[in-house]
Amino acid sequence: MYRKEQGYVQLKQLLKNRLIICFGIGKSFELRKHFFTEENLSERILAVVDNDRNKQGTKVEIAGKCFRVENFDELIHLKKGHDFVVVVTSAYFNEIEKQIKACPALTDVEVLDAKYIIQHRKDYLASYSNIFQGTKKDVGKNGENMTISVLAYNRAELTLRLLDSIQQFMPDYEGEILIGDNGSDTEELCVLENKLENMKLRWRILKFDRHYPIPIGKNMINRECKTDWIFQLDNDMYLTANPVQKMNSDIGQLGCNVWGLPYYNAQVGRVLNYVSNLEFVFDVTGNKKLTCLNDMQFCEGEDTWEPRLCTYTSGGASLMRKGFFMEMYGYDENLFVNEDMEFIYRANLQGYKIGNIGIKCLVHDHKLLNGEPGKRYEAVRFNGERIKQSKKYLREKYGFEFE
Repeated sequence: MYRKEQGYVQLKQLLKNRLIICFGIGKSFELRKHFFTEENLSERILAVVDNDRNKQGTKVEIAGKCFRVENFDELIHLKKGHDFVVVVTSAYFNEIEKQIKACPALTDVEVLDAKYIIQHRKDYLASYSNIFQGTKKDVGKNGENMTISVLAYNRAELTLRLLDSIQQFMPDYEGEILIGDNGSDTEELCVLENKLENMKLRWRILKFDRHYPIPIGKNMINRECKTDWIFQLDNDMYLTANPVQKMNSDIGQLGCNVWGLPYYNAQVGRVLNYVSNLEFVFDVTGNKKLTCLNDMQFCEGEDTWEPRLCTYTSGGASLMRKGFFMEMYGYDENLFVNEDMEFIYRANLQGYKIGNIGIKCLVHDHKLLNGEPGKRYEAVRFNGERIKQSKKYLREKYGFEFE
């Protein structure tokens, strides 16, 4: 059985080298039979079969070629002289496959689920639709309805790398870059301010009076955003492509209020934050834990994918409506870690749809920096006692642990 994620190109190549029997001529077939015309496959079609007796004996036309609709017994007859594949364009793939495999003469016949795969890639939306096109205000042609929100604490080198990437890949960006400086050393702050002074893009910096835990800092900066959308990035991210056009397209397709953006993680060497979901697991003692997993396979070598619904997105690379963020009351300020997981868990409980923008446009490189500011950042960010207290708070709040 072929699914689109496993290889649209591979399926087309397979069909070009095999004889084909189409099974099912309902609405799905009528909507998708153009595939056989566009891929010059009509000459490879041996027969068209349907289980509906009312359709048997009628005629269908594919690329100017006329076929009489046969019944199931025709498969057995054709098997005696031909090697073919059965392409199911019906919604009843499981039933049809079971029926074919139950016949001794057809047990070795290959059956392909082609209801979705024979569509063009750009039109494929699985069980989603395009009903949100034009109903949801997007980020704007050049991002004018979006603020890039960045919380920074020392590590100016990394923030500068992010700013350089924005200038390189989003030179026409018309939104605002809003940086919340979370109590950086004077020297580090000066480096950042000098960089901003020479930027052509619109920017603003909020200088906090002291260092705050990340949930508080992100709440403070996101509340100050003046646009409909917030593109929230950790400062150890950087862009490798402009995501604005894909953001607008995917918002129009799925209409979500909060989105995750995939990123290549330099430490683990793979793409994360795409088709991720929250899931409960249990350890050997039976303790219940909430974790996040990548549940679906996808081709990491591609640069774009279809927008997907999911149940988790990392707070380090997310896009969300400011109105949604305010309705959710932001991040739980009692936390020191797991604030993004807890935030998304609450969003799920309240029935919000969560999506993935299908573009690979970010790299996450949380490298250790030499020097006292970098060491001090690591010591504060990964303070063992504060992490322990956050875990305890979450356990008391929900009755289970967060991984």
